[in-house]
Amino acid sequence: SGGPDPQSAAELRRQVGGRVDAVVCVGPAPAGAASTIVDLTGVDLVGIDGGVRLLREGAIPFPQIAALLHTR
Repeated sequence: SGGPDPQSAAELRRQVGGRVDAVVCVGPAPAGAASTIVDLTGVDLVGIDGGVRLLREGAIPFPQIAALLHTR
């Protein structure tokens, strides 16, 4: 928080270190767009019955992420 937005998954990993369990990267971020950050703590990823929390909305809208998670 308060620093420049990382421009790659590697840069993000350097910034957050061990404070996150996973980084999902699907390609380069759009220029000037922050990443969307979600909290999956406590979510049963087999059934995904809710519990996905938005921490910061960025380039990918949260409803799009939630819909993707609920279709798996």
